[in-house]
Order: sequence, then structure tokens, then C-alpha cells
Amino acid sequence: MKLNESDGKEAHAVIVYQAKEVNAVIKPEGERNFQVFVRQDDAYLSPANRGADVRIDEQGRSYILVDHAKLYNLVRNAEYGEHTLKMMTRSNGFALYALSFVSCAVQEMISNN
Repeated sequence: MKLNESDGKEAHAVIVYQAKEVNAVIKPEGERNFQVFVRQDDAYLSPANRGADVRIDEQGRSYILVDHAKLYNLVRNAEYGEHTLKMMTRSNGFALYALSFVSCAVQEMISNN
């Protein structure tokens, strides 16, 4: 999925999912170092449920900075459940290639750092 807007309008992708975690493969095409804001259930993510690649700005908005192609960890909820994820950007460089979901975590496989 690729954004193709010429006048800088905000575009968004909305995904309803049932999982504990959400990851997205995103590749910047052309433009780099742009923000993609991330919301879950109509609220910005918090330090408690944001993924490892999510930052929170001074206004409390959660976002990822897309600077190269990779798997971005977006959401880490404490428990499995049904949620709505919304990703928003104004960058024509945004290209979403895949989403992956984690339904449970095996404690023995998680590092302690």
C-alpha cells in the first residue's frame, strides 16, 4: 500500500485486529525521515503499550520515524485482545508492505534487556 497524494493531505490506514503485538514492514520510497503517527482504539499509544520503535512527542502523540526499510514494532499490549490500529502520515514516501501480529509471548524466548 503506497500513499500517492500531491497536495500533502493526510492519509491513514485502519486495521482491526486481534492480537497482543503489531509489527509493520514499511519502506520509505523517495522521501525519508518522515513520521507515521500511530493510534490504537482512538488514542495515541502510551509508554505502557507502545512498541519498541514508537516514540512519543511533546504533545503526547505516538509515532515512528521512517528512515529505512525494516520491520517496525508498533504495539505491545499487556494482553491479547481486539483493537483498532490507525496509522497516519502526510508523506508520499510511505509504503506499507506487510503487517504481522503476535498472539502470545513465550516467556523463555524473551530477553531480559
